[in-house]
Amino acid sequence: ALVAELEGGAHVVARLQPSETPWEGYRTHPGLWAWKAVMAVHSISTMELAVCRIYSYVRSDGGVRWGTINFLFVAEIVGNAVRVVYVLVDPFFTQGLLPRQASVSL
Repeated sequence: ALVAELEGGAHVVARLQPSETPWEGYRTHPGLWAWKAVMAVHSISTMELAVCRIYSYVRSDGGVRWGTINFLFVAEIVGNAVRVVYVLVDPFFTQGLLPRQASVSL
């Protein structure tokens, strides 16, 4: 019906008004902030454990020896560092600080 009216030359006047999202309560809930803290502490403790294991392998081998296990620990450290930054900055795209592509990537 609207398309036919427009094709007939009718003028349309639209009024835009903001609407409240039902998700706003979840985005500002203290539980989300608690979850952010839990995820950040978990990621930091995982990074610490990986650093300690790399250090123990370096001490037991008498120096740095880059094997598969050390690369895996480094990947764990890098992955958790990205997670910590993302959780602290913009978890689950709740605050809208990052663009959508960056949010999906992280």
